[in-house]
Amino acid sequence: MPGYVDPGGFIGFGDAPPGLPAQEVAFTTIDAECERLGVVPTVVKIDIEGFEDRALAGAQRLLAEHRPALLLEFHLDLLEKRGVRVGTLVKVLERHGYRFFHATGRPMAGADIARSP
Repeated sequence: MPGYVDPGGFIGFGDAPPGLPAQEVAFTTIDAECERLGVVPTVVKIDIEGFEDRALAGAQRLLAEHRPALLLEFHLDLLEKRGVRVGTLVKVLERHGYRFFHATGRPMAGADIARSP
């Protein structure tokens, strides 16, 4: 996938804005890296600015078999721009037995996440 670094130093994926150089970036999956490294993480932090769906899709075996704690931030606006329905991601996690909590520790219903602003 093409990637670029914006003027603020953040990495972006997809077509680079005019004037910024892009280069191809190789990706793998969480499941493939766990297998390659021979590890089973107990905690996984996902903060990838609107591509959370792709990380979760590449971690289905880990989620199903080991259910690590997830520190996950959904970028609802960026997912929506890509046509990804957050409700679908929430349902996938719920099927794996996950529950949701606000950063303050307050429990959240999955439906509240999909409807949040």
